[in-house]
Amino acid sequence: MAALASPPLSARAELQERTRSISALGLQLCWEQALGVLRDSCASGRLEPDVVMFGASCRACERAHCWEQAMNILPWMRQQDACKANNMVLAGILGACQKAGQWRRALSLLWVAAAVFSVVLDAVLYNIALSACEKGGGLWGQALQVLAELRCQGVELSGVVSYNSAVSACEKGRQWRWALLLLGDLKSRGFRPDAVSYCATLSACEKGRDWEKVLLLLTEFWRSRCGGVAQSWKSALPELIACNAGISGCDKGGQWPWALELLHALQRRRLQADLVSYNSAVSACEQGLRWRQALVLIGQARHGSLETDVFSLNALVSACENRPTTLWRRALALLSEALEVGPAPDVITFNAAISATAGAGRLRRTSLPSAPSPAPAPAVGSGKRRWGSSRPCGRRGSCPGR
Repeated sequence: MAALASPPLSARAELQERTRSISALGLQLCWEQALGVLRDSCASGRLEPDVVMFGASCRACERAHCWEQAMNILPWMRQQDACKANNMVLAGILGACQKAGQWRRALSLLWVAAAVFSVVLDAVLYNIALSACEKGGGLWGQALQVLAELRCQGVELSGVVSYNSAVSACEKGRQWRWALLLLGDLKSRGFRPDAVSYCATLSACEKGRDWEKVLLLLTEFWRSRCGGVAQSWKSALPELIACNAGISGCDKGGQWPWALELLHALQRRRLQADLVSYNSAVSACEQGLRWRQALVLIGQARHGSLETDVFSLNALVSACENRPTTLWRRALALLSEALEVGPAPDVITFNAAISATAGAGRLRRTSLPSAPSPAPAPAVGSGKRRWGSSRPCGRRGSCPGR
């Protein structure tokens, strides 16, 4: 007896089977095959693809970062009379644009979808738009527009997350006043700012060179953490980032005593300062003509097993440049040591050394040290001296060019 043939699938069952196939292909990043299944379903004339199938196709493109193909799905949807774009489909398309770095296109699509496709935007879509403003290089004006639209539509905010994206967008756009206003609005609405809120606002004020606001915000941040010490690296990292922004803000504001105080505050809170902390403090001392304190900080960084870099070197040589009549020898000594043991000096280093020597009227009688041939780096603990480790120069015979 011949085997009975399997009964044909109903249109609904076949549609569900094809949707599952698209989802499986999407997980394997096979977006071309997934769109092929969608295309065949639209052209069959027997099937009517629904929102679920289109949403699965959008997610397949999103996982593969294929934003152009994801956006082309919208015209297909308009050809299906019984199928209208919804938030699930838009979330997939916006996600594809985001992952491909197409932040401005994601924002444009959001407003077009609301106007043309009559999609009622929800908190998820607004948060995707705010994230696009943040990661799109500081689209702070668009972020404020999204927040205003969100409130006008009566959409409930997703807590601190929504504000954090807007504050970060203002920080990247160097709009520190707007960042402060958003932080205040966040607190006035009953939300409690988290570490991301404070760190983004601190960074914005630091870029705005408002060191007083930086100190006030840092104090408020520490108080919000109940004054306790960090128990793990996860809790210590936000405090370190916040304090580094504070030290950098004091550096840019010409407040070297406060920069040193914040560096000591890290130790009191049992936090390990990193190279960013020391470089900002050294730069603050350089601007304050405190070269001895800068040299002490370099020694502390070395003692803490931190490998200082060319930024540390430039700050020290620049400090000597500011007092050329007494420190020109020190500038040449630092340059000579750096050429010998690293870090490799750059144009800023040589310019500062030349300026220090010229300021002391020694340029004609002094020759700058030349770069030696490359040599392998010394092993740790080999006993070879490192730059910045020598004692201050004597009167004669202790520095090159004398």
